[in-house]
Amino acid sequence: MIVKRFVGDNAEGALRQAKTELGEEAIILSSGPTRDVWWRFWQRRYQVLVAADLKERAAPPAPRPRTAAPIPMARPEVRPTPRPGDAPWSEMVGLLQSLDRRLKRLEEVDAEAAAPPGHGAAEALLMTAGVSEGLAVQLAEGLPRDGWRQTLQARLLERLGPPQPVSLKQPIVLTAVGPTGSGKTTTLAKLAAHFALVQRRQVLLVTTDTYRVAAAEQLRTFAAILSVPLEVALRPQEVEGLVARSTHDVVLIDTAGRSPFHELHLAEIHSVIRAAASRGPSEVLAVLPATMRADEMLLAARRFAPEGAKICFTKLDEAERPGAMLEAALSLGWPLAYMTDGQSVPEDIDAGDPARLVDWLLNPDPVAGGEVRG
Repeated sequence: MIVKRFVGDNAEGALRQAKTELGEEAIILSSGPTRDVWWRFWQRRYQVLVAADLKERAAPPAPRPRTAAPIPMARPEVRPTPRPGDAPWSEMVGLLQSLDRRLKRLEEVDAEAAAPPGHGAAEALLMTAGVSEGLAVQLAEGLPRDGWRQTLQARLLERLGPPQPVSLKQPIVLTAVGPTGSGKTTTLAKLAAHFALVQRRQVLLVTTDTYRVAAAEQLRTFAAILSVPLEVALRPQEVEGLVARSTHDVVLIDTAGRSPFHELHLAEIHSVIRAAASRGPSEVLAVLPATMRADEMLLAARRFAPEGAKICFTKLDEAERPGAMLEAALSLGWPLAYMTDGQSVPEDIDAGDPARLVDWLLNPDPVAGGEVRG
């Protein structure tokens, strides 16, 4: 007797191989998808385990010399005489099937021990959300088989830390920086509306964006609607004077969107940041659109903002996945301050709660934005 496994792209292919090699009398012991190791989940092949008694297959007749054909004679059927201790054919098949089931279980146990399901499932979830493979492997390392989602959620929230919107316990200057089209002006308008109308604070708007067409006029329109003053600074030195003379609770400074590769323009933005800090407490808000790739976010944040700046993710309503934002925030290690998800002022802004991104990761539907907290 011989037992052999045949593998094909489908059931027909595997069976065809078995019949070709072992003949039509072969008995199928088991069949089904191949039981490969867990990381080859993309390969879907079919296998059959077949047994055949090769002794019962007739050997091909030996060539004979060309002579007159003999008269056919009936021969009595000769069956092999079973020897003492030989198991019947059906019992042998049953033993082989039982052995196959045990081998299958051993393979499953080995696969589970080598790669716990929680680890592989978490990696797949993170990469589907847009997290790079390297970070996904790192975040999924050591996750338990049971309850891996809850463990991953706690791990991400711990690394991201609590939200840190701007605190107005003392007068402060906030400078918004970021690439072109990131939404800095609209974000500052939303913050000005929240501080002036909700928290009843005195707000001063300052713009240094004299390059973009109608940029100052856009912010002037918001300032008029909110009844807050607006100043236009043509040079970084003027920012320092405006900040020094201001008695407002919060000064919001808008900067021009620039290329992260233009050294001269970047130097000008850094001069504005230093001038803004001349009065006292100041913060920098790195405004990053959620539609950018993680590597682009990291480049822009590190080129425009100093180490330890706060992050504001914009355009969440235009993003399909949260992975880039998660990776940027985790890689930078900077606190989340705000998130925006629309153009409405001041409704479409919220405190930068990391739980929102983590919930989006685990349940792939963005959480609706709300009013700013804090």
